[in-house]
Amino acid sequence: MRVVGMDVHVRKSFLCVTDPEGQLVKRGRVGSTLSQTAEFLGALPGGDQPWKVVLESTTTAGRFSG
Repeated sequence: MRVVGMDVHVRKSFLCVTDPEGQLVKRGRVGSTLSQTAEFLGALPGGDQPWKVVLESTTTAGRFSG
């Protein structure tokens, strides 16, 4: 299972993706929209693996939209 950690901010968010062994696969800043996040995650190999997403508890999470 891949794990995606998300630190969501108003304009940009920070994502960190690890593999099932906990090794870093990809990390980076992306725009805080669904399409930009999907583009960031869609470029990863192994798309058939299950995902777990961890979202930081924040007041700006409501800004995360399409």
